[in-house]
Amino acid sequence: WIAGARAAGASGAGHVVELERFHGRIGNNLAQLGHILLFANRSGAGRIHLAPAKEQDIPTRAERQNREQLLSIFDLPDDLYLEGRGPDSDIVVPETCESSRRLLREGGKYVDPWYRTPCSNASAREYRELLHRYLRPLLSSKLSACVSRGDAGAARTLTVHLRSDDVWPSSGRLAATPRIWTMPPCAMFEKVGCANHQSTIGSDWLFL
Repeated sequence: WIAGARAAGASGAGHVVELERFHGRIGNNLAQLGHILLFANRSGAGRIHLAPAKEQDIPTRAERQNREQLLSIFDLPDDLYLEGRGPDSDIVVPETCESSRRLLREGGKYVDPWYRTPCSNASAREYRELLHRYLRPLLSSKLSACVSRGDAGAARTLTVHLRSDDVWPSSGRLAATPRIWTMPPCAMFEKVGCANHQSTIGSDWLFL
């Protein structure tokens, strides 16, 4: 999900969290940014350095297209600053991110592919709040205008993403993962909808 983020600083503490490269398509990229925001927010970092990921020489055409698509959706700056902190705030790894301590390298750098979440007990709400706070304002002007225009019924539309392809490969194809992820029953989606004041599956449900 997230690839190549590192915290770089001096005296072993670290002062900057750096994203070395983007990996995969937009879903993976959002997970990368969510993970790095989570780690930076919990560890006290004040600056996330995105320039290396934006400028890295990418070997394949598909990967270049993926990055171009990401940068067409978000106006990502070279540096993303966290609210209420200086750009050189010391990084102090909390107990909830204990597993990330082993990533510390010489010069105060935390180096890891960051494919998995760097901290424990991270809720979807925490990720959503961080992404909404720091990435929502970075939507490109074209996409931002589209979102702002809105739709009267959009607030009541529940979007459900049913993933397949590399998760459930066709005959003769290798899966991206050795595990086969099956979809939950429709009753689960209906329960989610009811919790959001939608009585039953109907026209206000959007399945992707």
